Amino acid sequence: MLLNPKQHRRAYRDERSRELMLRTIDFFERKGKRRLKADDHARVWYADFLEFVKQEGIFHDYAPVFAGYDLPNVALFVEQIAAFRELMTAATPDEAQRRDLDFLMALGEIFVLIVYAELVLENARLYAVDDGLVDQIFDCLVRDVSHFALELYGKPATTAAQMEHCLRMIRKPVVDQARYERVWHDHVYALKGAYQMKE
Repeated sequence: MLLNPKQHRRAYRDERSRELMLRTIDFFERKGKRRLKADDHARVWYADFLEFVKQEGIFHDYAPVFAGYDLPNVALFVEQIAAFRELMTAATPDEAQRRDLDFLMALGEIFVLIVYAELVLENARLYAVDDGLVDQIFDCLVRDVSHFALELYGKPATTAAQMEHCLRMIRKPVVDQARYERVWHDHVYALKGAYQMKE
């Protein structure tokens, strides 16, 4: 078992993180394995868990991490996040959509890209990653969000209001050929021959 809630002992970076983890464990323990399994088989959207997350403030504010970067593709990505947030609050998925795995997968892809982008920026600071490389990474992330927004737009279950928000997420990254060449030369091509597979 990866996690035994009765024996959950691990170090956390702060008391708030430890508290949130224990409350999250308690939330699922109170539901019980039978109910969780039944909900999973019925493809029930965990609206009660989302309410719990909202009340507990589990997802911290990502904005300060993004605000620390004045790069064109990071700025575009922040605009895409704003459109996604508006979709999730003003054009919230209805009950049928919350049972539609195909619809949820496209939503989930965008959500995961936002989390991943924040991790990229947090680590870029820690490892002093060149701004040009960061902006080139976000060139890809902007295109990825656009791809999944277009996919979500075309789903049979997507409403007209949701489609409007999807269109706002479709963006073309800021192209900088000099940056691209620099990243290619300094960070990609420079690794040529650095790794060789065993014969």
